[in-house]
Amino acid sequence: MEHFNGGRPFILAGHSQGAKAVIELLKHTLTPVQYDNMVAAYAFGYGASRQELDEYPCCVRLAIL
Repeated sequence: MEHFNGGRPFILAGHSQGAKAVIELLKHTLTPVQYDNMVAAYAFGYGASRQELDEYPCCVRLAIL
């Protein structure tokens, strides 16, 4: 993100274990600037609890499919 993205908007997507990685990135890694540049995050084949979604407001843009 720091060297190649140039501040452009981006999408996160992952399936199964990759979906869990997307959720963890949202919860613990993205900076506020990165979060503002994120268009959406898709987690295919992995669930998140209602409690998890309520506890982490950053998951508002998360689509669990």
